[in-house]
Amino acid sequence: MRSYLSYRNIICAAACCLLLFCDTLALGQTIKLTGTVKNKREVLQGAKIKVKQTGKYVVTDADGWFEIDADPDELLQISAKGHQSETIKGGNLSIINVVLAVDSVSLKKTLTKKIKETEPYAHFLQAEKQAVIRSTPAYEAAKWTYLKDVYMEHPHVQSPEKSLVTFITYCKAQNFLNEHEAKFVKAARTLGFELITDASPVNMEAMISNSSAHRNITYTTPNGYGQKLDLFLPKGKSAMPVPCIVFIHDGGWAVHKRAWFEAHARYMAGKGYVTVNIDYRMLDAVTPLQCVYDAKAAVRWVKANARKFNIDTNRIGACGASAGAQLAAILATTGNDPLLDGDVGNLKFSSRIHVAAGFATPTLTGRKTWPIGNTSSLPDWFEKISPYRHVTSDDAPMLFIHGREDNTVAVEEAIDMYNLYKEKGVLTELEIKEGKGHVFYMDMTVVDGAYNFFKKVFN
Repeated sequence: MRSYLSYRNIICAAACCLLLFCDTLALGQTIKLTGTVKNKREVLQGAKIKVKQTGKYVVTDADGWFEIDADPDELLQISAKGHQSETIKGGNLSIINVVLAVDSVSLKKTLTKKIKETEPYAHFLQAEKQAVIRSTPAYEAAKWTYLKDVYMEHPHVQSPEKSLVTFITYCKAQNFLNEHEAKFVKAARTLGFELITDASPVNMEAMISNSSAHRNITYTTPNGYGQKLDLFLPKGKSAMPVPCIVFIHDGGWAVHKRAWFEAHARYMAGKGYVTVNIDYRMLDAVTPLQCVYDAKAAVRWVKANARKFNIDTNRIGACGASAGAQLAAILATTGNDPLLDGDVGNLKFSSRIHVAAGFATPTLTGRKTWPIGNTSSLPDWFEKISPYRHVTSDDAPMLFIHGREDNTVAVEEAIDMYNLYKEKGVLTELEIKEGKGHVFYMDMTVVDGAYNFFKKVFN
């Protein structure tokens, strides 16, 4: 009996130790936490996520994304330069998305720097000096309210116009402006466009894991002010160089920013191509001719950096919508025309591309879409940037996709260009979408059509 009791005690003690061990294991168990860090404006690259108890930390990538192993009960400190830190507990969450508040002193320094950087392009400080009668505290407060609103509070818009109207209406009511008001408004609008980010309406959550981002790369610096692009690399290293597609957003050369077209670029990167998504100068500050200069500079940047990003310089394409489609088409039809290259940005490289796709393309025939009717007073740049006027037999193949009911860019623009391509013996395809208007192209099935055409040409 005594030996049975002793044996039973040993078994119970072992069971208690096992339970204690399992309980301890549960208390110290780590889980993988993932998430993003951003502010109201953008995702934050280089933000630090630190486990306070152990000091272990990781930093976010170009998409603001992080992964870290931590105990659910441990505290995580989230910090980024120029932002207020946050301390959170993971708890039972596996995905944590954090929005950090920007430090007000840092924000003013950033905006002051931005204004100075954009001055060669926007000329805001020059216009302010000429147009503002008196710079009172009330004017300064209104100006900074406008700048903070477009930069941080409401940056994901197509245009700064709403905030601009509020600012200018107040300035006029307070008699702050003189006869140079129009110049001031134009400069304030141009500056506003450089401060917004815009945003894609397409859900990109599923696309992010298929590509890696390199953001805010300066690709050309006309008049000393840099235009930026984002580059997306397909996941998985290819043994051979891969094609690259330059994506160019729409907006009548006057609205939107590159973020509006990011889903298109990321979708194509997920197909195995390198993609770049570009900003370019806007109409308030330049003419469409300078937009062409920027598009060509983007192609040259791609070629100059081909080795670094494993790009095949013999398989470079362009894809755009509306005004961006015009720029893609002029890239396809003008090759190395020195009159369209501008005077900055890797000029020793060629701006010739090998294929293009245009959605709702204004080919500038002068027949159906601007300028309708009166072609006797065309601007001096019209002939230079008209893809239709440049078509020759050695042009890059091009796909045209157009909505039958487009009331902004008539479908005849695509039909005429397609027919001229056929006449010159250049590979081309035309798809007319019945019942569709102008902005049909924020749909990834449309981008898939472009991918299939590119694949056909490249192969």
